[in-house]
Amino acid sequence: ENGTKTYKLLCQDEYFWRASSCRSDPSKCAVFVTGGAGWDIPHFPQKAAAYHMPVAIGVAASWTKYLEVPAKYKSTFFYWWTPDDSFIEIQPTKLIFPAYD
Repeated sequence: ENGTKTYKLLCQDEYFWRASSCRSDPSKCAVFVTGGAGWDIPHFPQKAAAYHMPVAIGVAASWTKYLEVPAKYKSTFFYWWTPDDSFIEIQPTKLIFPAYD
């Protein structure tokens, strides 16, 4: 509206957006889960493309599901912030990207 273009990610299976580096073989994708209205969705696909990350991005259906997925599926990485302590017990490792300007 008002001449502003909007873009949406295409989820081929209706659940995950897959980076081009693993789109042809989803078994090679690492799963990234976020919550809410898609926290970090505007940035993460760009990072996946820039760093050739084979990642499938999904948004949990609810806050409860968002809290369950990382604890249940240990190989999943997820959006988190501090000082929130929701995931302290699973001792997550921080993914740090190179600095940019």
